[in-house]
Amino acid sequence: MTDDLQWKRFEELHDRQLSFFREKKFVDAAEMWKDAAGEFEAAGFSEHAAHASALAGSAYSCAQENAEALAAYKRATELEPTDAIHRLAAGRFLLEFNNDPGQALGEIEAAIDLAARNPNTLYSLSEALGLLGVAWLRLGRLQEADELFQSTCRTAAAGPLKPALDLRLASEYAKQGRFTKEGAQFAVDAAEWAKATNNDDLMARVKGLERHNETSA
Repeated sequence: MTDDLQWKRFEELHDRQLSFFREKKFVDAAEMWKDAAGEFEAAGFSEHAAHASALAGSAYSCAQENAEALAAYKRATELEPTDAIHRLAAGRFLLEFNNDPGQALGEIEAAIDLAARNPNTLYSLSEALGLLGVAWLRLGRLQEADELFQSTCRTAAAGPLKPALDLRLASEYAKQGRFTKEGAQFAVDAAEWAKATNNDDLMARVKGLERHNETSA
């Protein structure tokens, strides 16, 4: 099967996923992607297989099948070990869904290392740095988290998409009642970037931080 045919297959699977998700059949969607990952791997398309496995992980997480989700994310990293996106997905899942910052650190740090060496993964680097700060905060490593907040967030080190990093850390600090003034300014900056780039996801996160600050005031 050629690469073009593989991508056509992906489009068909995405359409099926939409149908499954509309009916909240998350496990069915996950199993579909898991089978597809095996199909792509057997055909020698590891990149497609890794992407399919990651999508299986996402669907499993929607179904709250955490063990299956983690296995799928881990499989994606095994298939494409140099892809920062899959390392980041595994780290994000461990941190946000499994609430295991200790286990998440290894994946997040690997994602940072990989993304820093690839100019095409600036967004992954920005998000990974933000998640690193969150993991440190949840592990009580406040000095390291504060240094990241005060340095990386105030420089261009994360590239032009750094508002995602600013906002991720600001939101976590806001939950702890710390750095609320700086966090409010980061929300303003991120909102400007979201408007300029039509980034609806970033704008939604801005609104979430603003609501949190309003209710906590």
